Amino acid sequence: MRTCFIFSGVFWGAILILLGISIILRSLLNINIPLFQLLVAFFFIYIGISILAGGVCWRKSPRTIVFEEREIEGKPHERYDVIFGRGEIDLSKVSLEKGNVQVFVNTVFGSGVIKLNPQIPAEVKVDSVFAEAKFPDGNSIFMGKYTYRTKDFKKEENHLIVDADVVFGALEIRNQE
Repeated sequence: MRTCFIFSGVFWGAILILLGISIILRSLLNINIPLFQLLVAFFFIYIGISILAGGVCWRKSPRTIVFEEREIEGKPHERYDVIFGRGEIDLSKVSLEKGNVQVFVNTVFGSGVIKLNPQIPAEVKVDSVFAEAKFPDGNSIFMGKYTYRTKDFKKEENHLIVDADVVFGALEIRNQE
C-alpha cells in the first residue's frame, strides 16, 4: 500500500468525475451532496490507513522525519525537518575547522531534540509559534524568538549557528556531556 495513489491521475480524475456528477445532481434533480465534506473525510481515512499500513507516500530523505521516531547525526550546512514525529539531531560532533557551520532545523507538529557539545561555541536562534522550546540555560518560550549561546561563544571565532523553527510542537536544546 505504499503507492502514491493520492498523487496519481486516477485519483484526481475520479475527484473531477464526482464533482461533475454532484453539479449535475444539484442542478437537475435538486439533490445536494456535501461533496467537500466527503472528500475531506475520505482524505483523512486514506491518510490513517496509509499510516497504519506502513507509511504515507512522501519523499523520504535521510534528513526528514515524518510519522516516525529517529536519531540523526548532524552534518554541517544541512537542513533537518521533523514533521508529525520525534527526532533527535546530534550536532555534538560538528567540526568547525573550515569556518562557521550553519544548520537549519524545522519542527512542525512534532517533538525535536538538538544535542550540542558545550565545548563547541554555538549560537541557537529559535523562532517558536504555538510551541514550546526549552534551552540548557533554563529558559523556555512558547511564542516568539530566543537566542541561546554557549559559554565559549565568541562572534569573531568559528562557531556553530543553528536556526530552528518550531510550530505546534516541542523543541529541546540539550547539552551532550
